[in-house]
Amino acid sequence: MPLLPAHQCYVEPFAGGAGVYCFKQPSLREVLNDRNGDLISLFRVFQRHPDAFLAEVGLLVASRRRYEECFAHPGLTDIERAARYWYRIRHTFCSKPAEKSFGYGTTPTWGHGRPDPEVVRAGIMAIHARLRGTIIEDLDWKDCLRRYDRPHTLFYCDPPYFEVSKMYGAGLDFSREDHARLAEALGRIDGVFVLSLNDRPEVRALYAWARIRRVKTRYSIGQNTADLAKRRKPHAELLITNRPWQDGHR
Repeated sequence: MPLLPAHQCYVEPFAGGAGVYCFKQPSLREVLNDRNGDLISLFRVFQRHPDAFLAEVGLLVASRRRYEECFAHPGLTDIERAARYWYRIRHTFCSKPAEKSFGYGTTPTWGHGRPDPEVVRAGIMAIHARLRGTIIEDLDWKDCLRRYDRPHTLFYCDPPYFEVSKMYGAGLDFSREDHARLAEALGRIDGVFVLSLNDRPEVRALYAWARIRRVKTRYSIGQNTADLAKRRKPHAELLITNRPWQDGHR
């Protein structure tokens, strides 16, 4: 976040969990976009109907049968659909929406079991407040770029990582060709982009024309592993932009 340049409009074409959006200072105009319909429905319900969502969530008792039922939800209202998608995220390993892996979470406020309702309410209401005034879109990323591209726009792009997209589910895969199209499109925009991707030679080649910075991060998957050093091993990722970095480095 300290590397993000000044901007008036902030757009995430691949919102996902919207982690950067949630923790950055609000901008004059903000847009969250994703092609995952369940995710977009969840954001919209958080934004507009938090109390109804919390009432619906209170009816979802944790069980394997309930978990399996939440993967098929014909004829549900938007609030029911959002509650069941949220339930799936909370009870699936690493919150991967495409997987069925009930029983991996064990913490009192996040895994299976009955979460503390006050903790849940506080979290949902915080998200509700953050989403106030945000435009929530369900567009193809190319359409999102075209619609909001202005000189004062910052696109933070966090697409499916290179050759690991199958974890995102049917219809949400991102091929090598998609990455090539994204690089070409970002090279033509009037605004500024910051892109995060895994450090691969193919990615570096696609963005040889841009400014690339290698950064270290630590993944949280495997927190129950006995060997702390192994589970907290640094991993390299890339931050890529079409403008000088905020701190002046190339």
